[in-house]
Amino acid sequence: MGKIIKINPATIKLSQDFLKKETFNFIKENYHTGNFDKLPPTPIVRNFPDGGYIAIDGHNLLAFFYSKSMACEVYLAENKDDGILGSSDMIKKRNADLEKKYDTVIDEYKSLEEKNIRTIKDLYDNAAPYLA
Repeated sequence: MGKIIKINPATIKLSQDFLKKETFNFIKENYHTGNFDKLPPTPIVRNFPDGGYIAIDGHNLLAFFYSKSMACEVYLAENKDDGILGSSDMIKKRNADLEKKYDTVIDEYKSLEEKNIRTIKDLYDNAAPYLA
């Protein structure tokens, strides 16, 4: 069974090359107003074969925590069926993405690596101009 760990989001490898401005700003607004219960669920990661972690879902939340230079809690899944406990619609979506993407994120990372986009830090730094 997976577990919650707290890590530096800058070092997490990624499986997508975009952030959603609306989602990022929604996170930022709710974080700064103290509406933590409105934040998306914990991001889901898995072990990366060469060490470290790769994001399966939750890239916007990881990027937000990176932008604040803060450690972030993530759910470390052991397999595609190892979802977050809970029944909210957002958790159901996270778990559906886990099931769909668990086996493909390594290949996604390899295609992004060719574009020199490897970590949440790279993703945020590339997106920062349009997130402002």
